[in-house]
Amino acid sequence: MLSHAAVLGQVNTYAKVLGFNSGHRIASWLPLYHDMGLIAAFIMPLIVGASVVMLDPFQWVAKPETLLEAIQQHRTHYCWLPNFAFNHLARAARIPQHLDLSNIVAFINCSEPCRADSFRLFENRFRPYGLPANSLQVCYAMAETVFAVSQSALGSPPLIALTDAESFHASGRVEPPRAGQPQLEFLSCGAPLAETDVRVWDAETGKVLEDGEQGQIHLRAPWMFSGYFDLPDLTREKLANGWYQTGDLGFMKEGYLYITGRSDDLLIVYGRNFYAHHVEEIAHQFAGVVPGRCVTITVDSVASGTREAVLIAEVNSGVDEGDLRRQIKERVLLLLGLNLHRLKFVSAGWLVKTTSGKIARAANRDKYLREMDSRR
Repeated sequence: MLSHAAVLGQVNTYAKVLGFNSGHRIASWLPLYHDMGLIAAFIMPLIVGASVVMLDPFQWVAKPETLLEAIQQHRTHYCWLPNFAFNHLARAARIPQHLDLSNIVAFINCSEPCRADSFRLFENRFRPYGLPANSLQVCYAMAETVFAVSQSALGSPPLIALTDAESFHASGRVEPPRAGQPQLEFLSCGAPLAETDVRVWDAETGKVLEDGEQGQIHLRAPWMFSGYFDLPDLTREKLANGWYQTGDLGFMKEGYLYITGRSDDLLIVYGRNFYAHHVEEIAHQFAGVVPGRCVTITVDSVASGTREAVLIAEVNSGVDEGDLRRQIKERVLLLLGLNLHRLKFVSAGWLVKTTSGKIARAANRDKYLREMDSRR
């Protein structure tokens, strides 16, 4: 539940951070039932008086180059995209004739865990077509604060924090990488907006954590929502003493926010912490896996007395499943130190997604367990 004052306060503050005004134009395929499409690509330009070029989401998925054509034809300045869209454009879009992206102020990555390698892939593909330096930016946002919580500084590259993978999985602390050992990289979501307070909370000690220590992200802002409609129990759970408990995990470093994942994405296997999206990112590197169509879950193991990790992936027909299974398991073990209990390969369309296009982790876990129970 958001008041008109909350929406106006957020939009005006965010537009000021971006330098966004009535002279700018947005290109967007984002659906309006999602907060990124509704607020960033519709309500904000409506209030500011800017123009929007809107595309059909399904048409864009089938023909991603339509976004590039709109940017070129209408000389648009801003474009918000979830992380997977950067990969989709770089890999699947046909380059329009005489493509010129030089008018772009910012492609803003939002809505999913934002990845530096997605930016590198996108930049390598589109740099020859006038993509301005430092035009790839990052935003951390959610509907509970209308939209933006933090935004990277336009005109400068988003910061990247490198950390030793083993120590981070073991302790949740950002430590300098060791030579020759696996490392993780986290892309900064920028600094919090004015009047927005962010704290990294340790649920066990009830204390705010120091720089470089991972914990739960809590927020406080004048444009905070007042609660979930007709869900008083959930509202009490999530809103406490004016702080919204986001369910996201991350850390602060020198005033900048880094998101590492969601609490429900955290996999605790043999007493160690892993992140589901890290496993999925490794699986997506293999050609046989359908891009964006895999999920990692944990299941109880009676034999081992703990939870074990399972990767479910949609794969292309004709792949050597045995070889692909072996390669993925070896890569995950090498890079993360995680031994996957099982890899389940499924056909296209098996995985459940939310209305905003994200993999529904809990729903897929339930589906997997139902299938396993039916075979007993």
